[in-house]
Amino acid sequence: MKTLFAILAALLLSVALSHSEPFETNPANGAGVKTMPKSVRITFDEAIEGAFSSFKVYVYAGEVTKAKLQAFATSKIALKDDASARADAGADSSGTTKTVAIALKPALKPGVYVVMWRVLGVDTHTVEAYSYFRYLNR
Repeated sequence: MKTLFAILAALLLSVALSHSEPFETNPANGAGVKTMPKSVRITFDEAIEGAFSSFKVYVYAGEVTKAKLQAFATSKIALKDDASARADAGADSSGTTKTVAIALKPALKPGVYVVMWRVLGVDTHTVEAYSYFRYLNR
């Protein structure tokens, strides 16, 4: 009986500690693309509350390291009234969803683009993360 209780407790704890993490990004994290997509898609492993989540895409000109990209994303996700500086035209993220499409502005130039998000999962946990891709135009 104690063993059964321990297994059930472990299972419940693992479910309770899970958060909405990205399952897939398109373009994939670190990918190089020859044609700029019209949108970036993020699919999460659990549903998120779109109305209480933020999504942004910025062009990035610095050294591409995990620490520098993380610092860049953290500094940009909190900004308000920054739409004119961003590479995205907004996200379709209303309601409860697992997949979000972030429209990109037209005529973007080759470079590194950082996709960042702060999401509220239906489990009430907030997750902040990023991915990036390179637009090669070759």
